[in-house]
Amino acid sequence: MLACFMTGCGDKAWHETIDEQGVVTFTCTEGECDHNNAFLNTVQVSQSLNQRFNVKDWGGWISDSASCLSTMEQFLIQTSQIEPTFTSDGCRVVAGEWYVDDQRISLRKNLKVAHIVPPFWAFNHGAGAWSAKEKSAFFNDKENLILLSKSESRERKNQGPSKWLPGNSDKRCRYLKSWSELVEGYSLTSLAANQYIESSLKNCR
Repeated sequence: MLACFMTGCGDKAWHETIDEQGVVTFTCTEGECDHNNAFLNTVQVSQSLNQRFNVKDWGGWISDSASCLSTMEQFLIQTSQIEPTFTSDGCRVVAGEWYVDDQRISLRKNLKVAHIVPPFWAFNHGAGAWSAKEKSAFFNDKENLILLSKSESRERKNQGPSKWLPGNSDKRCRYLKSWSELVEGYSLTSLAANQYIESSLKNCR
């Protein structure tokens, strides 16, 4: 959680939580604050620290140069246990056979192709300064993709492994190992997440 700081406002120090996407710093002289220090007439925002996550900055799914199949569609094909069924133009997977959340799923609409390390999480742990090319490569890295059921996707959102893990123990261990490798490979930083993963992996075979 990031913070908002008010400084130089009389003898009171203000500290308010704003959101998870930016730090706003309010500054004023004692004369510019009202007697209750409850309002600032001048506000100074640090743009470098207040950048906002925008999924459009990550470029979306890239289609293979030799076909119309995007990275997401290719991943669905690779993970299906049977030959998938496609739309009439052959560009999107409609059905197949996937085993997710201990259940067999045959319709693509009941699946969610998600990132193991979500772009939003990565953004807040070092990826905010990446170039567009680096963000696109991360977004389309198949090693960073996972199939989730719709209920798993709703539960996980953009949370790290200390907040959400797959229910299946084998899948949980694979998830933790993949997360650890990805974070290290992309030089993302989170001491708390690393410590949690290191401790949790001790329970994996």
